Amino acid sequence: MRRLSLFVFAVIVLTLVGSGVSAASEFNLVPIVSDKVSCASETVLYIFEVHNTGTSTESYTTHLSGSASKWAAAAPLGFQLSPGKTQSVYVYVTPSIFALAGKYNLDVSVSSSSSQKQLSFSLDVSDCHIADLTANNDVAQVCSATQATYDLVLENNGRYKENFELSLSGNGARYSTLSNELVSLNPGESKVIQVFALPVGNAVGDYTITATAKSQNSRATASETLLLKSNACYDYNVALEKNFVSICENSEVAIPLTIKNTGTADNTYDVILAGPNWAHAGNSVLRVPANSLGQTEIILAPDFGVKGTYDIDVRVKDGLGNSIDSQKVSAKVNACYSFDLNLERSQDSLCPFNTKSYELSLANTGRFSEEYAIQVTGADFATVDRSFVTLDSGESSKLNLIIDPAGARAGKYRIDVKASAQGISQSSKTEVLNLDIADLSACFGVQATSALTTVEVVAGEGALVPIIIENKGTETSSYNLEVSGSGATYAQLNPASVTLDGRKSQTIYMYISVPDQTPQESYKVTVSARLQDGTISSSTNVNVIVKPSNGIVQASPGATPREKINSAVSGVVNRIKNFKNSITASITSLAAGVQNKLPQLQQPATQPEQPASEIVEQPQQETPENSLPSPEIVEQTETTTESNSGPEIVETPEQQQEQTTYQGSILPMPEFPKLNLPEVSLPKISVPNSLSLDKFIDSIKSFWNFGLAKAMVVYNEGLSFAKQETYNVSNALWISAIFFVLLAILMLFNTGKKDSGEAPSPSASSAGAPPATSSGKGVLQRFVDFLEEEDEEVKQESQDVSLEKEEPSEGPNLIQEQNLADAVQKWSTPNAKETFKQEESNLEELDKKTNKKRTTKKRAKKKA
Repeated sequence: MRRLSLFVFAVIVLTLVGSGVSAASEFNLVPIVSDKVSCASETVLYIFEVHNTGTSTESYTTHLSGSASKWAAAAPLGFQLSPGKTQSVYVYVTPSIFALAGKYNLDVSVSSSSSQKQLSFSLDVSDCHIADLTANNDVAQVCSATQATYDLVLENNGRYKENFELSLSGNGARYSTLSNELVSLNPGESKVIQVFALPVGNAVGDYTITATAKSQNSRATASETLLLKSNACYDYNVALEKNFVSICENSEVAIPLTIKNTGTADNTYDVILAGPNWAHAGNSVLRVPANSLGQTEIILAPDFGVKGTYDIDVRVKDGLGNSIDSQKVSAKVNACYSFDLNLERSQDSLCPFNTKSYELSLANTGRFSEEYAIQVTGADFATVDRSFVTLDSGESSKLNLIIDPAGARAGKYRIDVKASAQGISQSSKTEVLNLDIADLSACFGVQATSALTTVEVVAGEGALVPIIIENKGTETSSYNLEVSGSGATYAQLNPASVTLDGRKSQTIYMYISVPDQTPQESYKVTVSARLQDGTISSSTNVNVIVKPSNGIVQASPGATPREKINSAVSGVVNRIKNFKNSITASITSLAAGVQNKLPQLQQPATQPEQPASEIVEQPQQETPENSLPSPEIVEQTETTTESNSGPEIVETPEQQQEQTTYQGSILPMPEFPKLNLPEVSLPKISVPNSLSLDKFIDSIKSFWNFGLAKAMVVYNEGLSFAKQETYNVSNALWISAIFFVLLAILMLFNTGKKDSGEAPSPSASSAGAPPATSSGKGVLQRFVDFLEEEDEEVKQESQDVSLEKEEPSEGPNLIQEQNLADAVQKWSTPNAKETFKQEESNLEELDKKTNKKRTTKKRAKKKA
């Protein structure tokens, strides 16, 4: 009974508490303005009130939903109300300008801490942007090439000002135009728009034209379809009897042309030809009545020398319809009187007193037999072997143009070879030979040689290539230097011209620099050297291989420190390679220059030695035939490393002149008597004030300057690398750490054994060897001492062996036995065999002693 009383009491308490909470949080929503009608882009306002009917202050929030919520905004969205207070909420709705007409709903919900209530509003969006387009006459019937006009009325029936853009479409739109393409109308305003249709003369049939007006401010659009009927009032047909003809040159052919007027009106037609000037119409203007025919001719009359296939465009234009009909005629004109004349060469260079024949080919390519006259003008030393030639159709003949410039002055000659047909065609052709008669001194050549046939350059950097220019002649000549080829734009050659004495050469340098991101990987550069008059020329080629610029370290986002180090090392290696190439090129050019400067000496023939008693000294008398010039001998006080090739000899001007005289003469070289002279070391021979030594010194200076420049480049790259970081540590710090580690290792190896307290080996001391200790000596010094000790051992052993060999022997000694007969008699006795055995045993004992001494010394060395 007691438990039941407690339960009833609890239920009563909970009921009272719940009713108190509900009463404290009650509120009401009261709409003030509900349903609205709006146009697109027009704003409407909804108002409702929130009443707090509870007993405590509450907080409220507003939420919007529904199809119109995307255009709506509520204010305020959140607020507080005391008991018995009221709050007005305003909801603004602005439909989009592109909103379609129709009804939209808007749901508004208000929530408190314990409850929620909702209101629904309706929005009716009407079409407030309306346009109408109508035609007073939507069908027009005209003759082709006659204009038709349509009147259209555009009206703005909406509530706002509109800007309309008008356009035409349909298969008749290409013949139509608008009077206005952009129209601005206020609400209720209208405007008349005209459409003009003009079909061409051959446009016959029904065509549709659609006119459309579209607002630029809204979705308002209006259109109207028009019908165009084009009648064949000026229709006609054009017909050619032939569309292809084949004729000979210097002949005439007429092709009939017919025009049929199928229209309903009389018309005039113009005949126009587009093609070669030898094609024309017999009558260029024709007047043809309706349903009648008119005719004229297309006349083709090519002249002599005309050959090939020609297209003639025949155009007929009617006067009323202004339409054009086109027909084409293809005319093949055959060269019935043609011939070909070809000369073997068009340009050549000859030396005086040389006779040369050039092949002259004459072929009759026409359809008839013809006789030709050959004439040569321009030089009296140029002739042909036949002056008249008769050839049948398709026949050819070869003639000779003979050039014999004996006694002709040096210069340029234009030689014209003319072949003239003697028939009715009177046609002619001329071939030209530009001949250069060179001066006798120019009949020697020039040679251009590149020290490097292939050079590798890094993109964005440069390289030097030595070019050797050699004058093969005996006279001083000037040469122009030219650069050509695919890499000519990347090459510079300085100087542009050189002057060389006879049989001399000079080295110039070509600088090659290929820019970065070059489109190609390889280029070819050709260096040409020619006389200033262009008579003789020589060229040399250089292949340029472009390497990517991997040596440049770029701070890319994904580059690792290892990649940076590899990139930098690759760059240094590439620069070392370029430096190596430059050294090779400089040495090559230097060697070539020295070789050109050295005279061509003939080695004296070696003869067997004769006993002193058999050598007879004969007095020699100097004659003009066997006397040699005596160059001045200058002994060099400062000597360098001697070359195995012999002393350096420089010819005097007298020797060079004498050698040149013999080389350029047709007489045999005089023979000089051969002398048996003892082998002596000759001093160096040079000529005072010679330019050879100066050029050699200049080459050494240029090579040193070039190497110093490359060394500076390597230094700059290394400095740039040292400023960068690897693993967030400066590269300079890394290099310093590595240097100190290597220095510590070197100091370790350089430390002597002074503190070890090792005593010298008695065996080594007794043997006379140096002490075993190496206190204060480094690894390198101890290695040098080891080599010196080995050398002393070898010397000591050789002395021991020589002492052993000095012992008297009973064996045969061919060196001591001066007389071969005495030696044979001495060693032919019965005891000779025993003597040989005794000598053999003595040699074996000597070898054992020697090996024993070596073993003892090696052991002593090891202990030391």
